[in-house]
Amino acid sequence: MKIDKALLRYYVFDPRLINYGDLCEPLPQTFQVWKAVWENELSAIGRMRSLRADDLIRYDLACCLMYGDQPIGAHLYSFYNLKSLLHRDTHCLLTYFDENSLNLCLSKGCQILMSYEYLTVSPNFRKREVPIRFGDLLLRLGVKVFLSTHAEGIVTCTRDTRRVHEMIERVEFERVRSGFQIHNEDSSLYVYLKKDDLTLKDSDLDPLVEDLWINRVDRRLITKAMVQSLTKGPRPLKIVA
Repeated sequence: MKIDKALLRYYVFDPRLINYGDLCEPLPQTFQVWKAVWENELSAIGRMRSLRADDLIRYDLACCLMYGDQPIGAHLYSFYNLKSLLHRDTHCLLTYFDENSLNLCLSKGCQILMSYEYLTVSPNFRKREVPIRFGDLLLRLGVKVFLSTHAEGIVTCTRDTRRVHEMIERVEFERVRSGFQIHNEDSSLYVYLKKDDLTLKDSDLDPLVEDLWINRVDRRLITKAMVQSLTKGPRPLKIVA
């Protein structure tokens, strides 16, 4: 399939907008692709279940890439506080940290992490069908999302048999733990801790990443500026005579 790059568009959403009609377009179409891809994946590993909108809305951000009115893929993100016992005890992704990987993140000043989860590319837009590596493109766009947030690092897990780790390593993530099991497969934990020293290797995708990011549709309910204002603490009380 030949790709007209002028028809590509990148969207950043708060998934809760799925309740608000036109504001959430094209999230519903993307949800159907995400649902089909991951229900098939879960079925293949013997963990079949029906995915619902609730499974999408629980994430902090949902990003999707469109080709005209066709969903290409999606990527989901959430934010975690490594110093929060509540987060470490209740969020599955954080349970894969051991003491060494946890201390590595904290020693580099990375307390708030953004997760990379459920990377999705429609079968119609995978490498064998099109000339663009859309999985790599979504991962690089994810770094752009990260840089626009209050997070201090990125965390993700990959199953080593799926070759997603190869894409992750092309974006220069650091493997901080391996040899544990996810769905009975050897898996690895990766982090990206370079917010203040961004040194991504050059890629032939860079011009497209920049163009899509500059022209993105951004529909976040909570922005980086809002979070920064909250973390500064309450404003001094003004006494009016």
